[in-house]
Amino acid sequence: MKYIIDGHFDLLSDVAVRRKNGEHNVIERLYYPSFKKGNVTGVVASLFVDSQYLPYGGLSIAMEQIAALHCEINESPDLLMLCTSAEDFRKAASTNKVGILLSFERSPAELLFRKISQKSKPNPTCCSPMTLNI
Repeated sequence: MKYIIDGHFDLLSDVAVRRKNGEHNVIERLYYPSFKKGNVTGVVASLFVDSQYLPYGGLSIAMEQIAALHCEINESPDLLMLCTSAEDFRKAASTNKVGILLSFERSPAELLFRKISQKSKPNPTCCSPMTLNI
């Protein structure tokens, strides 16, 4: 099978804003048709937090984008799949879904997340690596 993965897409900032304005199924309606037309099997969805929100609002904006991604995947489970590994991307492609990997890249959101992470202890009982005890 051939895999085509978009290695950097600032998808979530648009999705989060649209969801705040009451839209649903944003990825399915506005992006999925192009993904399918281009035979895209996966997307690395980078978080983007504009510098105007830093330092105090950055984490909130990043978490809104993460929540928006989870909502989108829950609304379109037959089309989208959250991926955390190469195996997940293969599974998404084999089930005709677009796999989405969340990326912090070297964005201000990542730097803020790292700063907060250094001051907190990870929650070992939680299934999500994003959960922190702050």
